[in-house]
Parts: sequence; structure tokens; C-alpha cells
Amino acid sequence: MDPAEILPTHIFENILSYFNTKEIKNMVSVNKLWYQVITSSCIWDKNIVFAVRNDWICDEEDVNYLIQCGKKRNFHSILLSDCTDMYDLVLDVITTKKRCYITNVSIFDMKFESIEKFEIFMKSFETTIKKLVFHRVEIKNVNDSKIIEFNMENLQNLKISHCSPKIYLSFLQKAPKLTSLTCDFGIEFNNELRKILKNASNLKKLSINTQLLCALVDETFTETKFQLKELNVNFSEFKISSEILQYIENFLESQLDLEKIYLSDWLSFSILNFVLSMKKLKELSLSSLPLFTWEFVNFTCNNSIEIFDIKTFQYDDFCDDVRKLLAAVPNVKHLKLRSLNNEIADFIAQNLKEIKSISLIHPTCKRENLSHVIFD
Repeated sequence: MDPAEILPTHIFENILSYFNTKEIKNMVSVNKLWYQVITSSCIWDKNIVFAVRNDWICDEEDVNYLIQCGKKRNFHSILLSDCTDMYDLVLDVITTKKRCYITNVSIFDMKFESIEKFEIFMKSFETTIKKLVFHRVEIKNVNDSKIIEFNMENLQNLKISHCSPKIYLSFLQKAPKLTSLTCDFGIEFNNELRKILKNASNLKKLSINTQLLCALVDETFTETKFQLKELNVNFSEFKISSEILQYIENFLESQLDLEKIYLSDWLSFSILNFVLSMKKLKELSLSSLPLFTWEFVNFTCNNSIEIFDIKTFQYDDFCDDVRKLLAAVPNVKHLKLRSLNNEIADFIAQNLKEIKSISLIHPTCKRENLSHVIFD
């Protein structure tokens, strides 16, 4: 069988992001078949991935096969999971002279024995890497006074969670071209990190949870050297003071180029109204807002938003509230909704004259009054 037929090729285009999902686990057979697929020359050359996971290695034959495939094929991406005990094997493969430049690296659940071993590993692709994902990565016997020596001059996309400050501060300090940063749980913000981020002049996309955002913003965080185009704030159970809410609003006000925003259900109506007042905003996604409190709320009208996503809203009993929110985006072209009942469909047909497509989680029969709209 052609290895390309075993897995859809689109998975290889995004394999790093698919790795921890149910889909990839169900579709991929372990050991030799997996290595044959991901190292096959018939798969998109630029997306070939060298992947290692500890429980995929059953015997010495598997190890030898892995080394053979890794050294034989050119690959641009590395994906490692729970393979601390195979450090020497992995290093041997990725430092072979036959490999291509490595641009994407994802590492999950690994412990490096020392800073020196971590440095050696990172230096094997330090000048070529563009995307880096680190999740639950540790360095044993860390000496806080020891400076980690490697170069991340071409790193553009960094995603970190549950890592020590020693690791992520080193990445951020050595990544002048960083354009996208995702920080999740297990990351601590301090004054040093705040200072580094404020000077990240090329940063265009920031994804963060509410707790980290609240720790990051202060009265000086309006003086950043970056201008974001995209901001994603994910929910975490964290009570926000009115002072912090004001800092967040001030920060948003300083980001004049924002075009895409995702806000989860922590936000206040004052911040939502401020977001709706942004003139360059083209895409807005909202999640699980408290619909039952909207009776006395008046939303700012935004004429620039073209994509509006409220697909997580549970609104069967709150149609008036949803209509009030939709009225705030009169020029929207693409809507993402959970479902579409008669009341909402009628409102869209009568008021949203620019609508071109509607994406639904729960499909519905086509509405006669929306015959010009594409449903997917």
C-alpha cells in the first residue's frame, strides 16, 4: 500500500498541532508502520516529520529501524514525546549530516539531565528553527546562575506550557524575530518576562489565558514596542479586580492594529464594548458570555467586523440577547453559530445584508429567507 494512502495528506501539513488529538492516535499504527508513513519519500517532502514516542519503541529492532529511517530521510520537523531515555538516539539522528534543515520542533514530557545536554540538543537546529512547541519540559539540576547558550535568531512561533522560567526566558531572550507567542498554564510571569515581552517588537500574535494576562498587564504595559494583529484570551477560573480590568482595557487601547480577537467568558461588558469600538477589527470570537445579564446592556456598533464567531453560545432561551449582539455587527459576512432557529434566521435576513456564509455546529434545513447564504 502506498503510505500516502494510510493517512490523509492534510494531516502531514499540520501534524504538529494534530499530535495530541484523538484523531491522530486513532489513525496511526505504532512502530514500523508509523515510521514508514512519516519518513516515506512519497509524502510531501517539506512536511516529513521525524517522530519518536517512548511507548512506540518495543525492541531493539524498532530502535534500529528508527535510526535507519531517521538518518536516511530528509525531514524538516521533529516531534518527541516522553522519550527522555532515548536522548542519545534522538541526538544521533537529528545531527546526522544527511538531514535537512529542521524548522519545526515539538517536545512533550521530556526531562533533560543537565543544562549542557539541553544546550547540545537545541544547538543542533538553533539557526534554522522557526516553530517551537514545549509542553512539560524540564531540566534537572538547574543552576540559576548558569546562562543557557544557544541561538534562536530565526524562531518565529513559540508555544510553551508547564516549563521552568529558565527555559522560556532563554527562548524569549534569544528570539528577536518572534511573531507568535502562546503561553498556557505552568508559566509564571515576572518583571523580567514583562520587560522582555514589552520589547518584542515583531510580536503580532499573542495567545494567553486570563490568569497570565492579569499577571502580565500593569500600568506600564501600554508602552510596548509591539503592535498585535491577533489576540486570543482563553478562560481560566480567576477573579479579576476592577483595577486589572482597567489595565487590560488600557492595553487593548494601545494595540491600534488589532484585526482578530478571541475573548472567553471572563470579560466585562465594558471591555467587550471597547473591543467593538475598534475600527480595524475584522474578526471577533466570543465564548459563553452571561446572556441573562444583557437586558440593560447597549452594545457599540462595529461596521468593520466581517467574521463573527459565537458558536459556543447556549442561547435557545435568549434570542433577544443574541439579536442585540448581532445588531452590533451589521456588516458581518461570515457567521459561526451553534444553531439557527426561526427567530435568529429572520433577524439575520432582515438586518445583516452583507451576510455570505453561516457555519453551524448543529446543521439545519436551508431557510427560504436566507437562500443566498452558503451553509457549512
